[in-house]
Amino acid sequence: MMPLKKKTALVLLLLMSSSAVRAQEPETQPKTNEQEYLERSESASHWFFEKLPRHLGEDILETFLSPVALVWTNGILLSGIVGTQDSAIQESMASHNLLGRGNGFFNVFGEIYTLGGISFATVLAGFFLKNEKLKLLGEIFVESLFLTEAMTLGFKYGVGRARPDGSDNYSFPSGHASASFAMATSVTAVYGPWAGIPSYALASLIALSRLDDNKHFVSDVLFGATIGTAFALGTARFHKKENHSLFVVPQMNLDSMGISLVKTF
Repeated sequence: MMPLKKKTALVLLLLMSSSAVRAQEPETQPKTNEQEYLERSESASHWFFEKLPRHLGEDILETFLSPVALVWTNGILLSGIVGTQDSAIQESMASHNLLGRGNGFFNVFGEIYTLGGISFATVLAGFFLKNEKLKLLGEIFVESLFLTEAMTLGFKYGVGRARPDGSDNYSFPSGHASASFAMATSVTAVYGPWAGIPSYALASLIALSRLDDNKHFVSDVLFGATIGTAFALGTARFHKKENHSLFVVPQMNLDSMGISLVKTF
């Protein structure tokens, strides 16, 4: 058996060795609020300047080279059919003030600077609150809104359709409808029908306010809604491929449409 003195010396040697190891280990200090703020700012900057340009290209591919193309087909056909009755529909609405004083609110809310500000505020809130779902919504909204507005302006200046009230030649398509339906589709893709239904209701009221104000024909509104919906769906499809957490997005195939709820572990 080992003598008592040797046992004692061995125990003391082990204790000293463990103390030395612990002393060499770096102490992890909790991050200060300033450090966390700088990290979140750097992450947001990385998304805006590096990831966003790549995302836009992927969003376009998913919008036009996927089953989302069905949205374009149906939207174009419906706008064309309804367009033959634009003047008659507009004349029947001219004597009605359906939304009353609400027109002012819906017109301002549907402006690109209003929805654009909301989209950037959403993505920044997601970064700084460390809320991944909110950040995802903000990214989809910002990207789809950017593409929606680019196409909307292209058609406005390319087509040059006079407004029903004759104020200018930028009637087709409705920018209010395109932006608001991009918003509603983005919300639905991330949070599902419970949030999507009121979002689409709001988008519909914004679109109706443009008819009520005699600023657009029905086909302007329908094609605008098609643009916003299609780009938001395409953007959501791309982000669904990159995001592996809970995600709600309309599921589109060549022979069916629906909503899927996916959770991967």
